[in-house]
Amino acid sequence: MMAEKVGDELIAFGRTWAPFGGPSAEDVFVTFGMSRNTYYNKLARVLRARPEADLGELLALCYRREPASAAI
Repeated sequence: MMAEKVGDELIAFGRTWAPFGGPSAEDVFVTFGMSRNTYYNKLARVLRARPEADLGELLALCYRREPASAAI
């Protein structure tokens, strides 16, 4: 499914950048063609749909970087 592949890409990108406090706005735009806020909102949606325990830290990063992600 296409949406699942996109979700996997969002997660992989987030995992790569998480140790560094998350990706820069430029890295997000170059990779996905969207703003960093949009990236974090989309990533948060994907992560909430996949409640695996090892993704909780990545979801917390979304909330710290883009607090609106918590409300979506």
